[in-house]
Amino acid sequence: MLQKNIKWLSGCYFAYYGVLGVIVPYLSVFLSGRGFDSATIGSIMAITLAMRVISPGLWSTISQKSGRRVQIIRIGALLTIMTLLCLSFDLAYWAILVLLAGYNLFWNGLQAQIETLTLNSLGSQATRYPSVRAWGSIGFIIVTMITGVLVHQFGSETIEFIAAASVGCLILFTMPVIQPKVQIIQAGNRRYTNIQALLRPSMILFWLAIFCLQMSHGPYYTFFVLYLRQGGYSTTFASAMVSLGVLVEITMFMFAGRLFVRFSAHRVLLWALGLTVIRWLLLGYCRDIMPLLVIEQALHAASFALAHAASMQLLSRQYTQAQQSSAQALYASCGFGLGGALGALFAGVFWHDGSGAQLTMTIAAALALVGFIFVALMPKEMFEKDIANA
Repeated sequence: MLQKNIKWLSGCYFAYYGVLGVIVPYLSVFLSGRGFDSATIGSIMAITLAMRVISPGLWSTISQKSGRRVQIIRIGALLTIMTLLCLSFDLAYWAILVLLAGYNLFWNGLQAQIETLTLNSLGSQATRYPSVRAWGSIGFIIVTMITGVLVHQFGSETIEFIAAASVGCLILFTMPVIQPKVQIIQAGNRRYTNIQALLRPSMILFWLAIFCLQMSHGPYYTFFVLYLRQGGYSTTFASAMVSLGVLVEITMFMFAGRLFVRFSAHRVLLWALGLTVIRWLLLGYCRDIMPLLVIEQALHAASFALAHAASMQLLSRQYTQAQQSSAQALYASCGFGLGGALGALFAGVFWHDGSGAQLTMTIAAALALVGFIFVALMPKEMFEKDIANA
């Protein structure tokens, strides 16, 4: 059963991140084609950040109460398809706003469910997670490239159909997936079943570290391409640098499992945060030195892939199967949701059309350093003791 699930769950990651490969680069192009100005587009895009905080916890609650995680993923995917296809109609601002809010509410919450399903399927073989997750990065690159060709040929109105097709693939990939039996914790044993399990003092340090790490990524995700263009690089080169980041991410996911055989997740997470500090300093102060810029993008393997893989190792050890959904929801909301949102906001405040880039990236490096300190303060045995299977 495990090998079969791994194959189809890899496909689920491919499809899930394939959808993001359409929406993340091309949603602003779609909205611009509808005649919205940059201020209006910014207000619409802000909905994404808000829903990434709300949706993981909402879907986690639903899946825990129903106990049918695979079916919940399919329902969320079907609702996502409905919102995407409705975007093809000629709609006013408020209608588009509501539909995109619905898209983000339905779609962003499914990531934690796929992660939980994968970790529950892997069980004690959690070191195999990175090679499964790598298919998400592959999907992102392939679908982004396909979408670019189709948008060039047929216009931006094609993106909702491409995204809907990718969501449909996710539904198909879930069909053969066998949901693993989840440990049911008796009501009398509440030691690790409520919010106290998620917010144990030692785990609070982890959540703070993830929050700082993702907040430090805010300037990169918001201004990277514009920053390179302001430095005299072409858009093609900037796109190539983005692709390089995803390629090294894929490579790291493929080989990260071997690292966890030799090194603890604690040490790997420290490496990831330490290299993230170096990455943001290189980006802020060495943009005009191309070899160092290439090294900076190669460090995406550490700041994202290695940090994420190490985090999954920790969560798989610290929480039981019954608790994984809540843990994954908090991971998504605290890091990619709240951390990402505040990171984008602070970047906007300090960026000043590029004149504040060095200060902004210095702050980002400082945030990553604070995250490093939080992880350093965590008890090392947390990364070694397997509470989930104790």
